[in-house]
Amino acid sequence: MTDALFARLQNTWRSHLHAAWSNGFPLVTGTIAESSPSNASPYVAALEEVFARLAGLPGRAYVRQPLMDLLHDLYEAGYVVDFMLAGGSFFDLENSSPKDFDALCLYRARPNVTQRANVLAGARARCLAQRMDLRFAAIDGEPLIYLKALSYFSILYSQQKPTYKGAHRPGLLLIDTRPGAAGSDLPGYRARYV
Repeated sequence: MTDALFARLQNTWRSHLHAAWSNGFPLVTGTIAESSPSNASPYVAALEEVFARLAGLPGRAYVRQPLMDLLHDLYEAGYVVDFMLAGGSFFDLENSSPKDFDALCLYRARPNVTQRANVLAGARARCLAQRMDLRFAAIDGEPLIYLKALSYFSILYSQQKPTYKGAHRPGLLLIDTRPGAAGSDLPGYRARYV
């Protein structure tokens, strides 16, 4: 795929993401019959786009700093989180007090760095204490394992729950946490990971 074609695809994703935000973050921005991977959940966003959009909503500001700290600590321990699949009550925009931030972190080992054992288990425990229910799947290993995890958590995070306040089940976000991702201008972020 050429850079120009990928840039057009990113612009398409961004326009559907903005349409989703404007419409309460549904699973699809149109009808099911009109849906495609471009205009439906999971929507694609850079990490700082998510922070910028959710910063003003009640019950969500607490995630930013602990999540940035976690990404930094994992990087220092030899792991790079490139993407996160996020969903659940955090993206029910009508809910002023979501239970927690649910996400599957898709990570890879940093080349030429020895990974520290038990870091991911410790990170999960630390995040649970901060109302972040994070799970981890390696994307540099056996593809079937992370595809299974991605499928499972997509279904889990898309469940209709009685606690949802909005008119519909909220969609999912595929968050691009890589430095240089379209729209990734979060202060301090680029310095930590580049």
